[in-house]
Amino acid sequence: MRHVEARSDLTHIFIVTNSTDTVHKLRQEWPERRVVQLYKDYLENFRINLSESPAP
Repeated sequence: MRHVEARSDLTHIFIVTNSTDTVHKLRQEWPERRVVQLYKDYLENFRINLSESPAP
């Protein structure tokens, strides 16, 4: 968390978690930044679909 606080140029923070409590806590800690929740299942699905894509 100290790494985030040390960066004044960050406007968005993406958190990988299924815990809405964690996201709410972080939004309270960093009200000047946009905290976005990414669900673990969503990222796993994206990774699976990415690996199935044909190579260019």
